[in-house]
Amino acid sequence: MSQTETCLFSFHDPPCTIERRVGKSKVNPFLSRTFRHPAAIVVVAAALLTLSFQNCAPQPMDQSDSTASSSDDLISGNSSYRLPPSQNQQFNSGITCAVATNAATIAANANLTYTITPSGTLPSGYKVVTYGTKNNVVDQFGGETSTNLILSYTNTGYLAGSYTRYFQIIDSAGRALCQTNTVAVTLQGNGCTLSTDTSFIKVGQAIILNISYAQNNPTGAVLKWYGSNNDVAIAGDNYGQTNINQWVSVSKESDRGIRYLRRLVVHNADGSIFCQTNNARVRVD
Repeated sequence: MSQTETCLFSFHDPPCTIERRVGKSKVNPFLSRTFRHPAAIVVVAAALLTLSFQNCAPQPMDQSDSTASSSDDLISGNSSYRLPPSQNQQFNSGITCAVATNAATIAANANLTYTITPSGTLPSGYKVVTYGTKNNVVDQFGGETSTNLILSYTNTGYLAGSYTRYFQIIDSAGRALCQTNTVAVTLQGNGCTLSTDTSFIKVGQAIILNISYAQNNPTGAVLKWYGSNNDVAIAGDNYGQTNINQWVSVSKESDRGIRYLRRLVVHNADGSIFCQTNNARVRVD
């Protein structure tokens, strides 16, 4: 690989390395032991014969994201991010929970409040985890957590769109105690949305990010990318292309193993924010 080659999003990335682990086979000390007594040999042989019939079941399939990303098929960016296995396990807590909002439509500069109500006492160390969509594109995938059961936000006016939200309450081990219903809210103001057809790609394939706007951008607007690479925040960087509705770039070898998270911010000529998209995630393998 050329040392001058840059990552897909050249946003001052730190060097990226991929660690590969090679497992070592282990010898079962029970099976490797030498038995000198004939009776012991007979007992061991019988036990092994029994085990050979008990262990015929196929091994469980690996449900990790690495299995999905190694597939030759590209996976939809709107559905590929699954809950971690630990959060998919219901803790049998006996607790249910529900969520309600203060209004279905929130004007610019007004407050939006989600009130989460559990049916029982929550254990210490619990967290509230957020999931949902913006304009039918997944924009919250469990990354936002809180210890509050009342979540309040101000509609800044540049995040306009139709949102859905549901919440999980998890214990300190990450297991789901309960999951709420889904609520829908419309934020008024200026809106723009970011989406991708593929969340997992292979080196050499193109990342395609689609941007839609609820209104025309103002004269002199400046578009900038914000987000992170492998969870390390990056500084704002210019959009860098002329087509403001679709951003396309072919991934390089230097992008391999990087998890990109991006949102697009449209600035007014004076630097203030006109609209801001949701986050989109892409991983290159």
